[in-house]
Amino acid sequence: MNELPRDEAVSERLRELIAQKYPRRGRFGELEIVSEINASKWKNFYYRKQEATQEMLQFWCRKYSAEADWLLTGIRPPEQDGFPFGARVPKRWDGQTLADRLNWVISEWASPQGEALFTYLEQKSSGEIPAAEWSKLVLETMPPTVEMITLVCGMRPHFTEWVIRGMASSSPQVDPTDSESVSRWKKAKRDDWNEFTKGFLTSLGSGDDDQGS
Repeated sequence: MNELPRDEAVSERLRELIAQKYPRRGRFGELEIVSEINASKWKNFYYRKQEATQEMLQFWCRKYSAEADWLLTGIRPPEQDGFPFGARVPKRWDGQTLADRLNWVISEWASPQGEALFTYLEQKSSGEIPAAEWSKLVLETMPPTVEMITLVCGMRPHFTEWVIRGMASSSPQVDPTDSESVSRWKKAKRDDWNEFTKGFLTSLGSGDDDQGS
């Protein structure tokens, strides 16, 4: 990998990403296991005793590809016009996994971050999937279980086919990386809303007629 840009802004963005993704307890030990970079180096970096090293940046860009552009440039990917979902526009990349897509859906559905996110997901699973396992999924140190996929896709069912197959064949399923798929989904939602409104107004009119007779 070519040498990556290093400055204070890049280091600050990396610290922000670490805080969002890695829980406070055992943070640096977990980073050492995942990155094979000594925990003391991560600790010194995180507490601003040094700036990010090439080794740290290369690890992060390789492990968490979806965040690489923002980490290195500070520029968010351009938004699709009228992108209707509550997370940044995702993108495809070589080697993308089901876990990558499931993590995006989690970010679209759940607003907490870091440890609060893991606890929130545990609560949503009624305690059946511990926070520690959710943490491993978000950190991409373990693949998702069937139970995780079922829970998350149950909360956002329109992403199910994309999560599992990496594509969406037809509405109401939607591939958020595909602008045409998003447009079809938005049109289907507008049509559903128009049908509901038409039926509701018709029922109101029928009620008025009954009252007048």
